[in-house]
Amino acid sequence: MAEVSAAIAGAGTSGETGKRLSLTRLPVAWLDRIFPERPIPFLAVVVSISIVCWLSGLLLAEDRAQFLASREWQAQPLYLAVHLIVVRLFVTQYAGGYLAGCRALVMPPGEAERRARRVLGPLGFAAALALAAPLAAYDVLHVQSAEFVSAT
Repeated sequence: MAEVSAAIAGAGTSGETGKRLSLTRLPVAWLDRIFPERPIPFLAVVVSISIVCWLSGLLLAEDRAQFLASREWQAQPLYLAVHLIVVRLFVTQYAGGYLAGCRALVMPPGEAERRARRVLGPLGFAAALALAAPLAAYDVLHVQSAEFVSAT
């Protein structure tokens, strides 16, 4: 708990100006523990993930020349990297703001962290996947449709 308190000390105060986004890891964010906390190693992991996904697409492509010419796949590494960075910043800021707000409420010590773990832990991750699955399935069906194929 001291680790959480130290990570968000002063977060969410109304008189605060110039507050910066941070990659500071909060132990209540389950998925956040996978990525390195320091910026350079974090960016190295993000770039590596983007490159591996792009190379996987290249290796699986039936027509590599068409793959390389595709503007969508040219932008994919940058899009994925930016997405991972923004998700990390959002989770960090959300968790810090949530815990700071809970501290302003009257509740037993440790209750805010317990509730944050429920939302940001494996159960919250599973709920996010369940919500995203239909959208991902819709995207896959769209990409496989004759309308999409004829437009590309």
